[in-house]
Amino acid sequence: MFKNFDPTADISSTAPAKSSAQRAMTQKILQQYPKLSEDALEAVLPKKQSINLVKCKDHVTLVMSPVLNEPVFFQIRDGPFYPTLKFLHRAGNFMPILGVDKGGIKFVLKGADVFCAGITSAGGSIPEPLGAEEPVMVMGEGKELPLAVGFTKVSTDEMKATSQGVGITNLHHIGDDLWRVSNWK
Repeated sequence: MFKNFDPTADISSTAPAKSSAQRAMTQKILQQYPKLSEDALEAVLPKKQSINLVKCKDHVTLVMSPVLNEPVFFQIRDGPFYPTLKFLHRAGNFMPILGVDKGGIKFVLKGADVFCAGITSAGGSIPEPLGAEEPVMVMGEGKELPLAVGFTKVSTDEMKATSQGVGITNLHHIGDDLWRVSNWK
């Protein structure tokens, strides 16, 4: 998704969120990610400061942290909020995790979707049952920090049953253009 993202060309507008929209957005994020502490979210999206929403091509909205001056969440259309990897690395593991084996890591880092075979193999992992279309972070075998953020294409039960096809759609990975963006408005 962010393979060829150019902040100077792909942004259509930047505007501060209304206070009511800001409250609703932070509440939705906290409901969506119950393991995310309110303090961790408050540290990057303070209630007393205005949060900028950056509208980009492909109906993507970036939620900018006024503290870090970089995106901390993104949303596609009116779908769920996805954390950026830089925020995940700071805030810890607060979203569902699926693991990919060592053989799949290099492909994930190039932006490829994660195949069920890489998740269900001996090096992959499915710590908890998940349904289709759920936001997840992708951990690599032997790695301490997440490699990518995406959503499940099928349920984890279906991944285990078939071990074929795409299991996770990769939206944002280490090294993509969103990862490279820092300190901009």
